[in-house]
Amino acid sequence: MLRNQLFSRWFSKGKKTLSLLGATSNVGTSYIAANLAVAFAQLGQRTLLIDANLHTPRQHQIFNLDNRAGFAGMLAGRTDMSGIVKLDALSGLSVLPAGAIPPNPAEIIARSLRSKLLTELNSHYDVILFDTPPFNEHAESASLAVISEGSILVARQDITKHRELKRVRDTLNGTSAQLIGTVLNQV
Repeated sequence: MLRNQLFSRWFSKGKKTLSLLGATSNVGTSYIAANLAVAFAQLGQRTLLIDANLHTPRQHQIFNLDNRAGFAGMLAGRTDMSGIVKLDALSGLSVLPAGAIPPNPAEIIARSLRSKLLTELNSHYDVILFDTPPFNEHAESASLAVISEGSILVARQDITKHRELKRVRDTLNGTSAQLIGTVLNQV
């Protein structure tokens, strides 16, 4: 259902990039991102899932990938698009693991993630999903939300507090980021 809503209301209108934001940790943001990526690939969309959580990356574990090279190295200029893994088991799905965790993720993302990288990625993919670190714990989530064309907030039933969601919304309202919806996980 989420895939269908996003596809008809968002990606069919020419938008390509979407950040998945959890207000805090342990709400299932990485699993929602992975499942959405699989779902879009199954629709025939060339899909890239970027593990932009440079604190506690999960996508390499979910997809059983090597995490030595990835997004952090690409941002730092140490690797190119060869760090992107095309999954043989699912045509159309590529994953960019987080890579080696840098000492200063917020600074690297704020300094490095600009339109040149996104322009290059946009030319190769129909859908680009960012799995971000917990929003209220790490500043780079706001940066990722701003460079994305839209963001989905992930909340977990009986775990996520209303004030945590409000803090994300209030922070994003002061930026050019567009919050397009919320997913309640583990209902």
